[in-house]
Amino acid sequence: MLIHIADADGVGYEARVREDSAASLYIELTLGGRYVGMAECTSRSRHEWEFSHVEIERPFRRKGLATELVKLVIHRLRKRGARRLYGSVMPDALAEFPGILEWYGGLGFTRGEAYPVCIAGAAAYIHLDLQRVGWVQRN
Repeated sequence: MLIHIADADGVGYEARVREDSAASLYIELTLGGRYVGMAECTSRSRHEWEFSHVEIERPFRRKGLATELVKLVIHRLRKRGARRLYGSVMPDALAEFPGILEWYGGLGFTRGEAYPVCIAGAAAYIHLDLQRVGWVQRN
């Protein structure tokens, strides 16, 4: 599935959504065929998912693209009937992006305890109740 999203400057990007199985979601973001970033989630149970990875290449950062990717992930997971999304914020991500926990908070995530399949050594654990997020309506 191909979805068009725009950055804060109105530049259009293509988000290729791959839902190859009931247990995975992968979204790749491109601009004119050039890789820009990605988001990936894996299912831990029917209703619980883990945010495996989200990244945006340096030249494309600070344009709202990571926010758009996360919103798209949330929308796709809600369509699948998911109820919770978990994530681990690693020390290197926290060092490179000191405001990352606040950014996730702005998307509705809260800080929490480690969950059963958490990544050891994480600086913080986050989770999102997908039934309470009140925005994100996409295709």
